Amino acid sequence: MLKAFFTESAQAVLHYQENNGEGPLLILIHGLGCTGLLDYSQVAQTLALKDRHLWLIDLLGAGQSEKPRDFPYTVDAHAQVLTELIQQRSSGPVVVYGHSLGGPIALSVAEKNPESVIGILLSEANLDPSSQDQPSYKTAQLSEAEFCEWGYQRILDAAAKAGMTWAISLATWLPQAMHRLSADAVLGGKPSWRQRLYALKCPKRFLFGEKSLPDPDTEELSRQRIEVQILHEVGHNMAYEDPDQLAQALADFITKIQRPQ
Repeated sequence: MLKAFFTESAQAVLHYQENNGEGPLLILIHGLGCTGLLDYSQVAQTLALKDRHLWLIDLLGAGQSEKPRDFPYTVDAHAQVLTELIQQRSSGPVVVYGHSLGGPIALSVAEKNPESVIGILLSEANLDPSSQDQPSYKTAQLSEAEFCEWGYQRILDAAAKAGMTWAISLATWLPQAMHRLSADAVLGGKPSWRQRLYALKCPKRFLFGEKSLPDPDTEELSRQRIEVQILHEVGHNMAYEDPDQLAQALADFITKIQRPQ
């Protein structure tokens, strides 16, 4: 069911899809140029998750949510909106999932809601300032005016020409929203998102797609006692490549953290 939520901090309406079901609330947070309703609709319909309580979020500036031009669109600003949503619409335990640049947003949500968030699961999430090979870095090299005037359309045209599924969701984004979130990604968090993830006390799991390997963080995160899971025969776009496998990883994580120790 598609729902609307008016957020005081942004003075705008955020839209999200709620699937009523059992267990703790699982909030799915998409990355840059993506939307929750497009990226995770197949994941939500899988056997592993169809009977669970889910929220599929369209962040402000993307998808079906409103696109105010005066919103900062930083990681923490997005997390504040989701915190308002959790505090007003949820009364039980919460598990947050964030993909790519949605990972720092999920992390910030967990920090802001320590009493309700019982676990965090990230997939190929940004933990450090964006590197030169990432779309967010390339976007932030332009001024906001340049990006809105011609940079956004150039990226959209290239994605469409390449037949990327990303082009479909990217076309729903406000250019200012993409540029401001990208600029924040280049700066990274303070303290860093990596250090903030290490400091979190709740159960944590980090997913990698097999096609994205090798990645030094598979060993580094394990050294930090963060559980690492490799999803087979998928890459960064795992929600589209194998929604069943991603859904099963999410369901297994929830089951594990609910199991008495």
